[in-house]
Amino acid sequence: MSLWEIFGGLPRPSAPGFFTIEHGAQRFRVGRSHENHPALLVEFSDPKPLSLPRRLASLTYSPPAMVDLSSGDGAHHRVNLAVLECRTTDPELGEYFFRMVRAVLLDNPNTTTEQGFESALDALVTLFRALERTGTTTIQGLWAELAIILWSKDPLAALSSWHSSPRALHDFSAGSFRLEVKSSSRRLREHQFALDQLATLGEGVTLVASLLLDETNDGSSVPDLVKAIATRIGSESAARLETIVADSLGNAWRDAIDIRFSVDGALTSLRLYPAERIPSLPQPIPPEVKDVHFTVDLSGTAPLDLADARGRGQLFEKLLPPKVS
Repeated sequence: MSLWEIFGGLPRPSAPGFFTIEHGAQRFRVGRSHENHPALLVEFSDPKPLSLPRRLASLTYSPPAMVDLSSGDGAHHRVNLAVLECRTTDPELGEYFFRMVRAVLLDNPNTTTEQGFESALDALVTLFRALERTGTTTIQGLWAELAIILWSKDPLAALSSWHSSPRALHDFSAGSFRLEVKSSSRRLREHQFALDQLATLGEGVTLVASLLLDETNDGSSVPDLVKAIATRIGSESAARLETIVADSLGNAWRDAIDIRFSVDGALTSLRLYPAERIPSLPQPIPPEVKDVHFTVDLSGTAPLDLADARGRGQLFEKLLPPKVS
């Protein structure tokens, strides 16, 4: 049962300031406030832990103190607990909160220590701050990159080669090998490039993955892809995945729940091109000209065979799908 489902089964506390929590002796317990806010209540062995209060618009953390708990039969008792509360009744944000809690806190083996918990709590606060900022990429572009990770032969290697910053020149890189992912939802294989993305950078190989996306109600959203990838990777990698996605989406995270593309259709449309085969501008470009971007129609450009693309470097062997159905 998911944390969100556990929360849904908790009754509302009988009075303001009270929480109801799931039964059990575990250190982390799902809770519901009198305002129907989702919460995580944490028990510490140290009576004076290191953690400090945090407060954002939709997230608060209160270090251990006596908390009033209300049971389903109306009985009250007090326990020394820390409270991490998502101050919302919005079900989408509440479900997101519990997904982040799972990835960053509950599945993190380092949170057994006070220092580890403090670090994980900082990471969670950073994720929620990202939701208040403008995103750094489009939902469609992020979806296409996540699809590559989902299809990859080695998702851990794919995730480790994924850009730590959405502003990186290429989407995936390892040493002198790079993969740039482009997508179109117009059924035209036209993509925008920065000239530097296609430049020859000494030794190595740059490939371009081109996807044609069909938006459909029965397709998969960004959160769907994240969940599917998380089942194939470890907890630390899942936390990194959530961090990059949150930073990429920013305050567009809610829209990303509703926009869905066909995964099978995207995989069937996958085409791969070496950077040197992409039509570009005549060289050399005058040194005074900076930050050149242009759109290329790849409909007349011959793609690589998938086996050929996967054989051009270890990154591509791990990153690209074994086959395209």
